[in-house]
Amino acid sequence: MGAVAGLLVCHLVRAAAGAAGYAGVPASLPVYGVVGAGATLSGCLRYKATAVLITVEATGAWSLIIPVVVAVFCAELAADRLSSGVFEVGSISKPSPLITYSFGQCPFA
Repeated sequence: MGAVAGLLVCHLVRAAAGAAGYAGVPASLPVYGVVGAGATLSGCLRYKATAVLITVEATGAWSLIIPVVVAVFCAELAADRLSSGVFEVGSISKPSPLITYSFGQCPFA
């Protein structure tokens, strides 16, 4: 979904650049797809560094680290204003059971 959004943005950039008279703007579809996928991953999971590292490691394109970091930062800002992350929603809907422990007793004895 994020890669598709990135591709859509690339097409919009190309169309806007062509309409403005800059037909030779180098807007690469794969680059926009990777950046969009990283931003969507970050917006869903809310783990910035993990999203950047997974995106860059999976593609092997270390030259994209700056665009991915900027996109992840923008996605985090937007996601924080809109809703909770996937893991936060999951922990609220199905909480983990609490383990009771009284101090002074060894739980393994």
